[in-house]
Amino acid sequence: MASFEIVLKGEIIRKNDLILYASSTVCFIDDGIYLIVDTGNRDKKVEILERMNEIGISPKEIDVIFNTHAHRDHIGNNELFVNAKIFAPEVECLEIPKAEVSLDFLSDNVRVLKTPGHTWNHSSVLIDEKICVAGDAIPTLENLKNWSPPRIHVSKELAMESMRRIIESSELIIPGHDDVCFREDVNNWLKSK
Repeated sequence: MASFEIVLKGEIIRKNDLILYASSTVCFIDDGIYLIVDTGNRDKKVEILERMNEIGISPKEIDVIFNTHAHRDHIGNNELFVNAKIFAPEVECLEIPKAEVSLDFLSDNVRVLKTPGHTWNHSSVLIDEKICVAGDAIPTLENLKNWSPPRIHVSKELAMESMRRIIESSELIIPGHDDVCFREDVNNWLKSK
């Protein structure tokens, strides 16, 4: 069984429909190897290093980075993890320095879940088949509460199907730019609509 820690909670600042600032959630996973899912915006370097120190893990100890997609607010600190092998979804990896196409399984209990919609090849990560690090397949809790796709998406239909698959496969959801939530919360929000 894998364990995880939120290294950095993602955030997004908007003014109307304009995104003024965004930095992704950074998630550390221990599954016998050390993994990081997304590395946040470049300006979060100090916060990430401080939090890694609190957890008791050196960035040099990270074995694998998985970037959910190639947007800069998700790959900004890849270089902190100098010994890590970097994986990303097909095509997305072409835009990420040193990245290779992701495998189906990153470790024994951590697998990649294809979740297109925000980008054509976006992928999320499932931990122990019950915890989903969603990336921008589910950027914020508002997407779940309002049952709406990410504001930036290449396909509304694919985005909504990806959200549905995440909810069906996960007890705990870690959005790309917000707090974690439980599937039960999502079901209650959707029932109240």
